Amino acid sequence: MADAKTATNRQDQASPTLPAPAQTLPSEAVLDALKIILLGAPLNEVLTSITRLIEAHSKGMLCSIFLLDEDGLHLRYGAAANLPDAYRAATDGVCIGPNVGSCGAAAYLQQSVFVSDIVSHPNWANFRGVVLQSGLRAAWSTPIISHDGKVLGTFCMYYREVRHPSPGEIQLIDYASRIAESPLSAIDHGRP
Repeated sequence: MADAKTATNRQDQASPTLPAPAQTLPSEAVLDALKIILLGAPLNEVLTSITRLIEAHSKGMLCSIFLLDEDGLHLRYGAAANLPDAYRAATDGVCIGPNVGSCGAAAYLQQSVFVSDIVSHPNWANFRGVVLQSGLRAAWSTPIISHDGKVLGTFCMYYREVRHPSPGEIQLIDYASRIAESPLSAIDHGRP
């Protein structure tokens, strides 16, 4: 897998090292998400709450949470309430790999993958038709990793215009993956 990491085009995939977070999520919104988790709500409801919490930070942002299948190879949607149906149908069950979109690559490489222009990026060649139909142009994904280093899924932010993530948006996606890790770890540890 190390060869795949070095062979991957890093122009859009660099994950800059940031100083300590200067901006945090509103405490009331985080408490609402934690309350849903603590009340034992169904996983889909918890994950949808997290995506909506993050979407509220930027006009036009669409979020999704993919879950890594038990086979460790395929991604299935845990939450993606606002993504177009055709796009969800075409990407649900995608196999991870170093050059598979943003989420498939993030899960495989175990690092953030920021694609600023989906239409021109080689990772998206197999999905270009549905991407054009859906109007999505940027996709930034980060893996959701358990405390013991296991990939549980991915958190992704989409935009309908070509754009690079700002340092604040990179912090936000990092927060989102950390929030999503808790309920996913609880489910994962419950597996035989």
